[in-house]
Amino acid sequence: MLKDIQRNIRFAGIFILLLAITGTAYTQTVSAELQRINSSYSSQYLQEAAALYTAGNYEAALAYTEKGLTFDSSFADFFYIKAQCLLHLGKTRAQCLEAAEQANTSGLQRRIFSQDEITLLLARFYTETKRYSEVIPLLKTLSFPSADSDLYRAAALYGLGQDEQARAVIEDALIRWSFDARFPLLFFLQERDKPMTRSGKKLADTLLRQLSAWTEQYPALAVYASPFDPNPKENNRRLKIYRNMYAADAQAPDARTKLAAVLAELRYGVIDENTAVEEFFSITAAVQIPQKNDAPLPVMYSDQLIELCKLTGMASVRKTIGNQLKNFTGVMLEDENRDGISDAAVFFDQGRPSSVYFDSNQDEEYEYQATCSFGTPASIFTPKNGYTVLYDNYPAVQSILQKGKELHYTMRPLAFRWEPIAQTELDLRLQDTDEEAPVFFTLQLRNTARLIQEHDFLMSVLYADEPDPADPAASLRIQYENGQPLSAEITKDSKIRSLLQYKNGIPAQQQFDYDGDGFFEVLTQYDRYGNIEKISVDTNKNKAFEYYELYNTDGTVIKNWDDNEDGSPDIQYTEFASGKAQTLWKHRYSGKPVRLFYENGVPKRLTIGSKEISLVKEPDYDLYWFEQRPSFSDKVAEKIMELFAEKDNAVEACTVMIGNYELYAVYSGGAAFVQLFTAPASIEGRR
Repeated sequence: MLKDIQRNIRFAGIFILLLAITGTAYTQTVSAELQRINSSYSSQYLQEAAALYTAGNYEAALAYTEKGLTFDSSFADFFYIKAQCLLHLGKTRAQCLEAAEQANTSGLQRRIFSQDEITLLLARFYTETKRYSEVIPLLKTLSFPSADSDLYRAAALYGLGQDEQARAVIEDALIRWSFDARFPLLFFLQERDKPMTRSGKKLADTLLRQLSAWTEQYPALAVYASPFDPNPKENNRRLKIYRNMYAADAQAPDARTKLAAVLAELRYGVIDENTAVEEFFSITAAVQIPQKNDAPLPVMYSDQLIELCKLTGMASVRKTIGNQLKNFTGVMLEDENRDGISDAAVFFDQGRPSSVYFDSNQDEEYEYQATCSFGTPASIFTPKNGYTVLYDNYPAVQSILQKGKELHYTMRPLAFRWEPIAQTELDLRLQDTDEEAPVFFTLQLRNTARLIQEHDFLMSVLYADEPDPADPAASLRIQYENGQPLSAEITKDSKIRSLLQYKNGIPAQQQFDYDGDGFFEVLTQYDRYGNIEKISVDTNKNKAFEYYELYNTDGTVIKNWDDNEDGSPDIQYTEFASGKAQTLWKHRYSGKPVRLFYENGVPKRLTIGSKEISLVKEPDYDLYWFEQRPSFSDKVAEKIMELFAEKDNAVEACTVMIGNYELYAVYSGGAAFVQLFTAPASIEGRR
């Protein structure tokens, strides 16, 4: 199918080309035809993508979707299919959410999927990423009620702290969607450990009476319902049934549910303490944080570990717990809002944190990622702004890397502290029965944590390294003091190529070594505002500048060439802010000033003293003769231009001897100006 569409597209391209070459009069016709063809092929891709999505072939459906979007991105269906395929293919929630938001963009066409389907998908992702305040108004736009919409509304209300309204939604849902087990599960998860209100107690009793209606659909509901049933015998009976009939079902319980089942069975006497501890620490899962990992790891949740320690009283059992934690190599997950989505994962190695990932908004783009050394953060990466913070001794920062700019900031020792992650001891109280029990620490994201920004640490920077923007093979190091630059040094092949020095954070002077021989040939000086004031060049490296440029505040630039290095320029080229320019030099023999005037880069006139001299252009070269062109001009013009082409300077002069003739040439503004003398020459303007 894909090959057929692509072959048709090639034929369409030929057709469009034939239309285009008929002339500009048909431009609008061609454009309309192109749009029609694009829309036609986009529709074909959409139909095929929808069929593949419905058949569960998500990779192929996604490929057709991406291709169809290149022809016409005005169909909301493409983005809806893309979001669903990304979801089924296990991509991040952030990627799915982006596609779902695009599908909900106003003005898009819908061919296959309804606006309600698009809205419900977006509401799901908003709920899962804790954007609760956006869920409620979004659901109000639905044309018809559904179990999904009621579920997302109730979950969002819980997330907003509006528990009474959430209970009311669940109560209504029990009438509308009586056999949907998601509503009692949501209630039991969200209401646990909260003070029981009258409405909460009433709804809990209703759910307990109807519990058998959801047993086959979600057997683990017996586990989560147990804290709400005051009858221990009934809990014991239900949990025994669950343990014997459903706990071994590999498809049903996730790790959190398995752990919850162990704790509930221990609490209500279904299993003893030894069995509970053994099963608790034997539960494994494939944790896909920060990326997919099919290898199962021992897994637990901090709140459930604390509950286990509260439920166990035998000293030998508690000692076993301590030994398990001392050698624990696995992952501890956090699910603060109890929605079944982990918002933190702490990986342990031999009882100490080895790495940790925090995902506060549950979009699976972990905003804080830390690696640890002996349980203490050694580096923290924040991918949303590209910073990696390296520590000397947490929380004292050693250096900071910025990924996008390849910047590496080095801090002054102990000058900057950044502590978004807290080292927290879990309240296990194992020492109550065993003085030698280990203290078990985990890592938690502080409530006050925020992404680091440059202004947070700039005052503590000693220097910053990055590749030289002009030459990636060279490195640039900027030295700082109290947040202001002191110097900027460019190094290549272990040699300093440029040194820029600052005063009060403003450039003062810069030296350049262009050939890497260790000698600075160029000196740039700045005024107090950081504007270039003077550039001096020492090409023969005798510490006397033979070329320099002056930059005036009125926009005038004066370029000087001092060939004999006596401090007085032999040639001077001035660019005025108006766009006009002039070149000034001393006449070869009379010593009178020679002035060459430009307008818009074109030489207009020339004077020697007060006398105006005409300029005669050499036909094939940017070369001008004073007053007249000699008969042999074509023979020497090329040679003169070659001499200047070998030079790097914009203004320069040279003398050329041709038989009995002396030619004095000045190169300025990309052209050569030549005066011919006979040897010996002593008269101004001799022909």
